Amino acid sequence: MLFLQASLRYKDAPFCGGTIIDERHVLTAAHCCLIENKKMSASDLSVVVGNLNIDDKTVLKTVQHIFIHKDYNPKLQYDDIAILRISGSFGNWTDKIRPINLTKTSTTSGNCTVSGWGTTAWNEDMIIQWLRYVEIPIVDWKICNQQYSKINSPIGDKAICAGNTNKDSCQGDSGGPLVCSNTLTGIVSYGVECGLEMYPGVYTEVAKYVNWIEQQKQRSSSITNKTSLALLLMLVISKNVINL
Repeated sequence: MLFLQASLRYKDAPFCGGTIIDERHVLTAAHCCLIENKKMSASDLSVVVGNLNIDDKTVLKTVQHIFIHKDYNPKLQYDDIAILRISGSFGNWTDKIRPINLTKTSTTSGNCTVSGWGTTAWNEDMIIQWLRYVEIPIVDWKICNQQYSKINSPIGDKAICAGNTNKDSCQGDSGGPLVCSNTLTGIVSYGVECGLEMYPGVYTEVAKYVNWIEQQKQRSSSITNKTSLALLLMLVISKNVINL
């Protein structure tokens, strides 16, 4: 799980996870990119990859742009997905740093793996030092939705559930990967505490957003190209002024 995992930092403090999806983009949860329901400044965010120890910042990239799903609902956590465009690129792929393929079909059963530096118990104050992972089962959507509906929190049709008693994602794992059959299937979104028998974790279902992800990557490239052109024009104008 090391090669695909990213650690998000807000003003250098680790707080969420993410997943490398290509040489310039990290997939994460929308709620990881908001403060008091307002979009964070990209300049306050950075991404660390290739590390097991949370304090290791050997490969650190600043964030250039944040793309949050326009329909994200902070109250119900629907469309809890975002893409970060890093400055530059991750460079050549290695055993420690490389992307993962996205799941393009819905996953309704089987065991998957979730990973992160989140706490290992509800209401713990600090994230853990070393990256951890756990194998958890996919939970039937109808059963999961029935349970969450009892607390007035239906999960929506673009989310999946996974986990069981004492095996779950937890605080600080948000935005991180749920991997099934070596493909990215889910993004850690929310849950009721951690590891409760009747309330598995809820994950944004990646298969439902493949087109959106591709659209945002194209949008990212377009913005970057326009920025590069603007900088080039400024440089040309500057040189002309000097020549005058």
